[in-house]
Amino acid sequence: MSNCGLCGKKGKLTRTHCCNQPICDDSANYVMFSYAHNSCHRNHERYTLCGFHHSEGHDSKTPWHECKECQDGFDGDTYNYYVTNDYNFYKHPNPPSFEPTMCCECGGGVRMDEAHCRTPEGMLCQACTMSSFNWMTSQGKEGAKKSSKDTNNSSHSCKVCNKLAESRCSCCKNVWYCSASCQKADWKSHKLVCTA
Repeated sequence: MSNCGLCGKKGKLTRTHCCNQPICDDSANYVMFSYAHNSCHRNHERYTLCGFHHSEGHDSKTPWHECKECQDGFDGDTYNYYVTNDYNFYKHPNPPSFEPTMCCECGGGVRMDEAHCRTPEGMLCQACTMSSFNWMTSQGKEGAKKSSKDTNNSSHSCKVCNKLAESRCSCCKNVWYCSASCQKADWKSHKLVCTA
């Protein structure tokens, strides 16, 4: 191995699990919740159909760009982003046309190459995602109490420590936490099911 197939850098390299291409061994560079795209290895595994196809265990005899399961697994703009972004070694030559996803809060377009969030109401653009996250973290217990009242005063347990939970994931709204530290501690497993 001489150079990373994505950025061209030399140095500490490994091979991708999905397509066995040389790539920077830099997954540890990513900082949780930063939305940074500073890791060639992580970006290829998380933001390409090649990486998705492999991690989902789809038929290895079917190329990722021909896999029906992969096509059916995403809405049009997410699929097109996954097959045409710069984290691919090979970009899909003819991605299908699609209707762009609009933010359910502000009505603007949702860009797949920016932070975005899927909620029960629909998708949030980067600005609305960050606004929602900032509101949740800035409100502290007062905001969490208001949020709890909005859910018919039902009590919830923190997924991590089982204490009384006062806030929940602002993206999927399915998992409850007692504190930001518990939410951060759970992110490694929750990110696999959350659409943040």
